[in-house]
Amino acid sequence: DAVEEKDEKDGGPSTKFWESSETISQLETVRLWIGKHYKKYVQNDSPSSKSLAGLVVQLLQFQEDAFGRRVNNPALTKLPAKCFLDFKAGGALCHILGSVYKFKSEQGW
Repeated sequence: DAVEEKDEKDGGPSTKFWESSETISQLETVRLWIGKHYKKYVQNDSPSSKSLAGLVVQLLQFQEDAFGRRVNNPALTKLPAKCFLDFKAGGALCHILGSVYKFKSEQGW
């Protein structure tokens, strides 16, 4: 499974998968959907498909660091890997990334 495929060095997400041209082209659908449905949160800093791929890698690494196998008594459970592979317009990944941009905007980051 591409999301679960680990980087050998640190046990993190597979950056090779997320940075591949095939994955980045699939993220175009997600990028367009976010631009339409989370417009006010991304209008000042509209993401590229490549930057969305980088954001997914950061989210997956955060989940691993905060809620992964090596964490004693993780506060929450990780989002299922299949959510990050849902590239459909309006799919799980759209809502995950849209929520990230909404949170970022609300926090003034």
